[in-house]
Amino acid sequence: MRLSKKNIIIVLAAAVVLVGAFVLLRPKSSEAPQSQTASTTQSRTIVVDIVGGKLASGSGTVQVTQGEKITLEVTADTADEFHLHGYDKELELQPGQKQSVTFVADKAGSFEAELHHSESTVLVLQVQPK
Repeated sequence: MRLSKKNIIIVLAAAVVLVGAFVLLRPKSSEAPQSQTASTTQSRTIVVDIVGGKLASGSGTVQVTQGEKITLEVTADTADEFHLHGYDKELELQPGQKQSVTFVADKAGSFEAELHHSESTVLVLQVQPK
């Protein structure tokens, strides 16, 4: 089977287009996969002690940086429901029992944590953008 000049030119043109597309669309050698270049996430534990429906000590405002891994450890002297707005994290609190929740602070802004039964704000989490 012989290929005509026209068919040879079409095959060569297609090969040139494919090689050109590969060269233009391939990842650059300096671009490593995300999992290999991602920086380590900082972790922070925030201890929240609640007495009488209020924060036992501290200002009630905690500043973190966007991207940090946050663990909230919450203890209360009465049964209640702790809810961190914006992240929709909830804990069922029982007297004297520590409850915890871990999440990545991926949203910037100020987020209130409240006790639902006593309707009191006990903490404001301020997430600063990177």
